[in-house]
Amino acid sequence: MSETIAATTNSHSTHRRRKIQAVLAAGAVLGIGAAVTLANWSDSVFTQGQFGSSAFGLEGSASGAAESFTSHEDATDAVSLPFDAADMAPNSTVYAPYWVRLTAESTVPGVIAGEGGISIESPAGNPNTGNLGYTVYALDSDGACDTSGVAGATAIASANTFASGPASGPGSETLAPGEDSAAGEAVQLCFEVTAGEDLVQGETTNALWTITATSVND
Repeated sequence: MSETIAATTNSHSTHRRRKIQAVLAAGAVLGIGAAVTLANWSDSVFTQGQFGSSAFGLEGSASGAAESFTSHEDATDAVSLPFDAADMAPNSTVYAPYWVRLTAESTVPGVIAGEGGISIESPAGNPNTGNLGYTVYALDSDGACDTSGVAGATAIASANTFASGPASGPGSETLAPGEDSAAGEAVQLCFEVTAGEDLVQGETTNALWTITATSVND
């Protein structure tokens, strides 16, 4: 009997040890899980930036004199170009200069493009709107805006008639900003207007040009 009792006692002891081991094993797993959760540390650093914008403006003059440059911002403030055009005849050509530059506040360069940089408005019902065409050349500031002056000069844009709309042409002219808060160097635009063979006598027509400079990123 003693052998039987001993066997029974050993069996209970073994069962209890297995339960204790199972509990300890479960506790070990829970302990590892808790340690993983506590290890999720985080920290932050901060950075910032400040962003400003450039300044860009265009001004012009019909004489080129430094003190005469102003911003002709709309049609009511348009300057009259000095064309000698009161008595044009078929195939005749007249010229007039106009100087442009970037304002003293400008901090980036600009470009006057032949495509879209120069456009015209002229009365559609006037008989000579279709009988007058123009070309715009870029000259040195002190160049002569006449037949000899435009010979070999860069043609920025042209149009066969005064029909309202943008001029065409592959040319362009770059404008540079000035230094030390000064205005940029002036560029002379020479407007050449030519009458066609069908120019109608006794008629007067008007033209309003818009010159647009677009800023360029350095």
